[in-house]
Amino acid sequence: MDRDFLRQIDALGELIPSQVSEKLEDDILICECHCVSVRDIRMACEAGSKVDLDILQNQLHLGTGCESCLKQLGSWVNKIF
Repeated sequence: MDRDFLRQIDALGELIPSQVSEKLEDDILICECHCVSVRDIRMACEAGSKVDLDILQNQLHLGTGCESCLKQLGSWVNKIF
């Protein structure tokens, strides 16, 4: 392969952000058992702060049904705020 071509491929990594911080839409359901949406979580945890599982479990009963929302915590927790 042409070395210039390989350098161009390496340079693409600088142009593409390594971690895109996309926020979830308000109406997406996180806990289907208790119909807890992203909006509900934001309101319960006060916008701009962090996700507090104790509040969510006590007030919204998140994760107290089938618990799949807690098993998938890593896929949504950093996309709330």
